[in-house]
Amino acid sequence: METLEQKKRRLIGKAKYLDTYIKTLNKITLKDIDSTMLLSVVDTDVICPIGIHPKVEFKTTLKFCEKVNVWNDIKTYLGHDLIYIWLDHGHECGLCPLDSIDLFNINFNFEDDPTGIIVLISNSSSKRSVVLDFYEENMDKKIYIEFRSRVD
Repeated sequence: METLEQKKRRLIGKAKYLDTYIKTLNKITLKDIDSTMLLSVVDTDVICPIGIHPKVEFKTTLKFCEKVNVWNDIKTYLGHDLIYIWLDHGHECGLCPLDSIDLFNINFNFEDDPTGIIVLISNSSSKRSVVLDFYEENMDKKIYIEFRSRVD
């Protein structure tokens, strides 16, 4: 059952962020995404609860163009089952499910997500996620990658 707070988030997400959110998802995935494919705010909160502090298992910073060098490690860590993508405003718009990590476009461009943060979440019971946080520092494009596990 949707709470009043969740309803407010959903309505704000639909009005303010949904178009940009969908456009970004279509740039970073190898699948055509539309709003009907997104999870509800209620389901998003179950999978990605607000306020959980995960355990960091691995972290590294690379040049943005070198992100493909850790792609196999990311795929191994998350597995090949269903994953979810969280972007900025994911709590308002809903997580985007992908049937497999192979549908994520690791060759996305630096400009494809204006907020510079993408979280890939495993659907398995391992409760693992990978954070891709990309930014510019001293005219260098970099990406910080973090492997996380959720401890409940």
